[in-house]
Amino acid sequence: MYTITMILKLILSVLMLAAAVCTASEQNRIVGGNDTTIEEYPTIVQVEFRSLLIWSQSCAASVLNSLYVLSAAHCFAGM
Repeated sequence: MYTITMILKLILSVLMLAAAVCTASEQNRIVGGNDTTIEEYPTIVQVEFRSLLIWSQSCAASVLNSLYVLSAAHCFAGM
């Protein structure tokens, strides 16, 4: 009985997480934020990681040159 209960809780948790991800609106990404262009901030990049099929933003980084960017160490912790 305990195993069935745990499996049902796991399934419910996964479904709730999937529903939350699917209903997230990109229109409300930043409260009070403004859209910008790459021309306004050419030296800032977004660091993204892919886990299975999901991309997620980790941190921002500064462009040093055509090969390197500089970011905080905690952005890459556990990799």
